[in-house]
Parts: sequence; C-alpha cells; structure tokens
Amino acid sequence: YAVKTIELLEADKRPENVDETRWKEYKAQWLPQLYQTQGYLEYQSGDKEKARVSLEKSTSLNSGDVNSWIIMATILDDEYQALALKFNASADGAERNAMLVKANEKLDATIDAFARIIAMTDGKPEAKQINDQIRENMETYYKYRHKSTDGMQALINKYKK
Repeated sequence: YAVKTIELLEADKRPENVDETRWKEYKAQWLPQLYQTQGYLEYQSGDKEKARVSLEKSTSLNSGDVNSWIIMATILDDEYQALALKFNASADGAERNAMLVKANEKLDATIDAFARIIAMTDGKPEAKQINDQIRENMETYYKYRHKSTDGMQALINKYKK
C-alpha cells in the first residue's frame, strides 16, 4: 500500500473533495512517513540498497525524523563494516587504497548520521538510551577517523535546531 500511495501522492492525484491547501499539507505530512515505512520494510527484507534510497528520500522530505535517521545510520554502518572487511582482506596496492577511500567516505557518512541523531535526541529523557548508544558509537568512529574527539561536538551542534 505504501508504494501505491507514494505513486499517487507524487503523481499529484488529488481527490476532488480535497482542496489544494489540505492536499499539500497531507503530502508534506505523509510522504516522508511512507518512504520511511517502505525503507524499513525493504531493510527488513534484506534489500539494503533500496532501503537506503527510500530512507534518503524520507530524510530529504523531513530531515527532523529521528527514526528515519536511525535506520539510515544502521544501513550506512553496515555498509562501512562490509567495506572495512574488504579493505582488511585486500592485498597491498591500488585496490587496497581505493577500498580505504570508499571505507572512509562511508565512515564519514555514518558519523554524520550519528551526529544528526544525537542532535535530535539530546536532552530528551525518552531518547536517552538511543542517544547514549549512538554517542558511544560516534565517539569510537570519530576518534578512529580524526585521531581525537576535537570537533565532534561542533558537528553535533551543526544539526541542532
């Protein structure tokens, strides 16, 4: 149903009994949620590539939805872990260097997603557990990537509203 509803919303198939203003509000509210649902289902079915595309769409439409970012961060981290394993198994030379570049790019994207999640959950008692876990993971990755945590809080603050 999510796929069909997305198609109708994106094709702007507004029912006759819904005025233009209400239609725009409805699309703005539900389209990101539908992409999130689609992405979650794709992720659970094992199609992480499709899931990432759906979640990228969801976060582009509503960058403040922490649930979409959590799923997105999970996918990015999985992709980083796979690249890190390939890097560790690769022989020296150009292939290894190329794999390191790809792994670092994915690690940077993961760190950025973690920063967004932390920014959205800081100071919210109901989100303390996820905030603590993501912060711990981010700190580990940030230290590895930057050799210290200098600049980590500035990155988090960049996403605070």
